Amino acid sequence: AQSLNLEVTDNLKKSFHQKMEIDNNAYLLFLKGKSYANHMSGANDLEKSKKLIKDALDIDDNFPEAYASLGYTYQLLGEFDDAEEMLEEALELAKENNDPEILSLVDNNMGILYKATGKIKKSISFFEKALKYQKNVNDRYIQAHIYNNMSQCHSRLGDIDLAINLILRAQKIYADFEDSEKLGAAYGMLGNTYKSKGDTKSSIKYHSMAKSIFLKEKMFYSYAHSLILQSEVYLLVNDNDNAWKNLNESLTYTKSFNNPMMNGRITFSMAQAHYNNSDWGDALDSIEDSIDV
Repeated sequence: AQSLNLEVTDNLKKSFHQKMEIDNNAYLLFLKGKSYANHMSGANDLEKSKKLIKDALDIDDNFPEAYASLGYTYQLLGEFDDAEEMLEEALELAKENNDPEILSLVDNNMGILYKATGKIKKSISFFEKALKYQKNVNDRYIQAHIYNNMSQCHSRLGDIDLAINLILRAQKIYADFEDSEKLGAAYGMLGNTYKSKGDTKSSIKYHSMAKSIFLKEKMFYSYAHSLILQSEVYLLVNDNDNAWKNLNESLTYTKSFNNPMMNGRITFSMAQAHYNNSDWGDALDSIEDSIDV
């Protein structure tokens, strides 16, 4: 079982941009909950995150950052209505306190939510607002998060070069901060974006770099996701051997997470691999399995 030992210190509060007076016990619960959502190494981590952050808010409900993080956890669980409700509560509190750091954080999380629900232009507008607040705050680490998130939106809109530019900006900042986990996420995003550009060689390279970091950091959900994404690139270049290797390895992790979207993606990729080998019957079976999931 994952063990989290966190102390609430003044420096830690500062690093999380919390300027208001927050109950220390509430803040500790919030940090633990946030950590579970960020790392996701176990099947129940999101439920643990939700409970801990709710417990924090039971102690101190004047805590916009906790509402914003709870909204993000709900979003990862696919509970989008609850996510939006929590983020709107966070935004209202942040405006009341007139804190540009928290406003930037909340707008960033709003952008993430609308990106996840396919409202890309609305998502970009929130990311742009988050960056405007950052002009006053000048927190490079948070700016990197926003660049990363914006890049996915521009990639979906077909502006691939801008998307790559934004990720590279974020990657440089994460490297400066020596944040290997965020660097892994940036590498994975570069893998996806280069795939969209048609540069499969670069895509495979960056997915491999992401996989290496996620496995080292025991971020098994992200590692499994990278295996699947890289397998899709291998299938594009008809490298079925490496595609199957990735897909079979991903199954050893995804069973514990029981994520329907991830499982469906695996079975659909398996169908493509069977199709590449002219195994028509197996391909059809895999397609039906992906629909059932």
